Amino acid sequence: MTPIDDDPLLDKLRTLPRPKLDAPRRAATLRAAEKALATRTPPPRRWPELALASVLVASAMLYAVQSMGQIGRIYGPNVVASADR
Repeated sequence: MTPIDDDPLLDKLRTLPRPKLDAPRRAATLRAAEKALATRTPPPRRWPELALASVLVASAMLYAVQSMGQIGRIYGPNVVASADR
């Protein structure tokens, strides 16, 4: 047995009565749900997925270009001083 199987609190919770809906209440709930779904209109699209994806790609490319520029600035061209100067 696992520690979960011999938990006294879970045993008490399993013995509690389960709520059941009577037929009239079940029918009223179903009618209310059908009515709510019938009058529902889809929400307008505020930000299309394509526009969001293109903004994310553009910002990633800008980040990559700036990162490469900073790496080039930090490490720069590896110039060795000539010995004949």
